[in-house]
Amino acid sequence: MNIDACLDGCSRMIQQKIAYCRDPALPFLEDKYHAKVLARIHGIPFVPLLFQCSDPRLFYAYLKKHMDVMPDFVVKTNHGCGDVCLVRRLGGGAWDVHNARLKASGSIDAISMALASFMRDRLREVHSSNEWAVNMVWPRRILVERLIETNDDYKVMVSGGKALFTYCNSGRFAQMGMASGVFDRDWNFVGALRKSIERHGKETAVELVRNSFPVPSNLLTLYDYCERLIPSRIDWQRVDFFRTEHGEFMLGEITAYSGGGGSVMALEADAERDLATRICDHPQESELCAASRVVRLPRDQGEDPRLESALRKAYLAVAMQGASIVVHADPDLRPEAVRELVRMQCRNPGKRIQTPLGWSWDSHCILQNIDRALLAAGDA
Repeated sequence: MNIDACLDGCSRMIQQKIAYCRDPALPFLEDKYHAKVLARIHGIPFVPLLFQCSDPRLFYAYLKKHMDVMPDFVVKTNHGCGDVCLVRRLGGGAWDVHNARLKASGSIDAISMALASFMRDRLREVHSSNEWAVNMVWPRRILVERLIETNDDYKVMVSGGKALFTYCNSGRFAQMGMASGVFDRDWNFVGALRKSIERHGKETAVELVRNSFPVPSNLLTLYDYCERLIPSRIDWQRVDFFRTEHGEFMLGEITAYSGGGGSVMALEADAERDLATRICDHPQESELCAASRVVRLPRDQGEDPRLESALRKAYLAVAMQGASIVVHADPDLRPEAVRELVRMQCRNPGKRIQTPLGWSWDSHCILQNIDRALLAAGDA
């Protein structure tokens, strides 16, 4: 990717990614549920998940049973955009739901029914038919998260395995509107977003952004989180974090399609071109990744394939390397034995195959086991 391809700013790069990139890791990163799985495996804090399911009827039953003791919460799908519902307790047994397309208040019965109906429709739709990774997210799930009452979020742009700059929002729930701007890796102020300038005036917008976002004391921790989550071969990915009142960063979601490619940063022209140049100058391994179908992992001496460590290795191979089948084998396993193991796995989808020489999982089996492991640990 060179600067000639980016004369109209960062948006052009996202449009190219939408049109051409079919990296098999992207659907896993785009999936808001699997972003939490990756965060848990890497030991990265994330917004707590209270419940998840693929069936609106189960979601409705969960709300009816638990809403009277639940904290304020958020409901969304794992593939959607603009479907986030903020659900707050009003008191006296009443609740309030806020979304651009759903505004409701009332009893638990009324709110449960309204949310279940709304989420049933959201599971059936994809907000953009052009965004390949979003269309590939499956199964589609309803996610219930604890509502994090913070006005600050940090959207870090990662390219080639390195966090390059951060797009910050403050005052998301404020009546005066958001103050939004961009800081580079060294936390030098790059510019305020055009919407903030239009809302507040340039001088006021710049002052608001600078004052709202001093250098975080744990900035390097934020970058470390991002760079552990995103494979170095990926040319562009946005990793979103909330910062709590105690200063802790918590992962929200990950996306390859910031702004849908229509308006990624919406900075003034010079600032947006500067950011595009920085990304283009950053070395890339490959814009389009051709991942292998089978990934072979050495089996640790004496390791039981049912152990969580083995499951984590297999999951990361599927999610980050795009593997369809993960073969666990002794280091001296002959290639012909691996091929036979893969043939057996293909004939038995969704199962773990074991022979005296080795064992394998396909992606379906790995994802099912991840779900079971999270449920057993109380994380889903």
